[in-house]
Amino acid sequence: MRVAYIASLYFAVVNVVIAADSVIWRQEISCDPNSTCRPGAIAVDRADNKVVILGTSEQSGTGETNFWLWKIDPNGNVIHKKSLGLISKYNSLMVRSFGMRAIVKQNTGDIVKLNVDDVNSASLSITDRSIQTHTVKMGAEQNWSKGVLLHDMTSCPNGNLLFVGQEDLGGNGIIIKTDLVGNVVWKKTFDLGQTEIFSSVTCDPDGKDYYVVGLSASMAGKMTFAGPATVCVLRYDDNGELKASTYIEGGVAPWPTSFPKVIYLPSGFVLVSYDKSKNAKVTELYIKKYTRELDPLDEKLIMQTKESSPPAFYDICAIPENQFVIAGVINFKDLRIYECGADGTILQTLELDGEVRGGGVYVDYLAGKIFVAFAKLPKENENDVKIELLALKPYKTN
Repeated sequence: MRVAYIASLYFAVVNVVIAADSVIWRQEISCDPNSTCRPGAIAVDRADNKVVILGTSEQSGTGETNFWLWKIDPNGNVIHKKSLGLISKYNSLMVRSFGMRAIVKQNTGDIVKLNVDDVNSASLSITDRSIQTHTVKMGAEQNWSKGVLLHDMTSCPNGNLLFVGQEDLGGNGIIIKTDLVGNVVWKKTFDLGQTEIFSSVTCDPDGKDYYVVGLSASMAGKMTFAGPATVCVLRYDDNGELKASTYIEGGVAPWPTSFPKVIYLPSGFVLVSYDKSKNAKVTELYIKKYTRELDPLDEKLIMQTKESSPPAFYDICAIPENQFVIAGVINFKDLRIYECGADGTILQTLELDGEVRGGGVYVDYLAGKIFVAFAKLPKENENDVKIELLALKPYKTN
């Protein structure tokens, strides 16, 4: 393990910090015995001061996959652990490819998880603070979810939900605003004349502006584009009107781990992360900063892998002091965590080599701590694959 403060884009080490000065605690989270347990999403309940982990377990020899939910306090104590039941093979495949999408509605504490049940339907699993769960079929009355593949969701300040994805495989990008039971408030599509995939959505604290990012390119196959994709950065108002748009040339896609993401900083800046590599054999993860009107500002390279390495799975979250954190898995088993200023300057990095058992990594912030969840590579004589949750001190608190 190595923790270092970084001075420049080229990772020149200014001051090496003892790992214990950054890592507050490490907690293993288990599912069933003799199973492979993986995280799929992380969220925080700020009112209840809890971290929420959603994940899956695959039982050896059965081929069955279970959903799991954990609520954990900031000291690493597991307060609640619940199985949410078996999931379909299609849903399991979507989770392994894209991760889960889940949010906590801060006004109620409800944990809302998006389920992609099959290519023609989606549902929401809603778990309240007493850990009671019910499922809502999305668009059941309006039948709007048929042929729609959803990739991300967020909660609006007024309690409504926003979803983004694409219409039919190879179709247009789509943004949908619904109430909590999946009834459409409005639905908008976006077409640049090629294949559009909306992959990430966020909103400003007032709920007046929604920011969406995605990709546009011509298809050469189900998982390949004919050339480098265009990254679309869009701003919608609360009525679903497109107010601003801008584009970045040269993102690789539609490899799921390389989809662009968007976050909104407390200072009012919009940050877009995207992979600028051309061939999915290397990751060149950039951050580009915009004003809330989408005027372009800074752009920085944050994470780069060696040639002929698999695309890096990554996650991003905003933290106080106008900073953000990116966590990525490179070479299937090496974890990288970067804490950065609003302009993309890397303030602190954490490297954990040979500790990840493939799959995704998920990051969020609560109560002065950065939380990172990943599947822990088991020791030599262990059979179970467990989730590991890291709690880290932010920059300037070490």
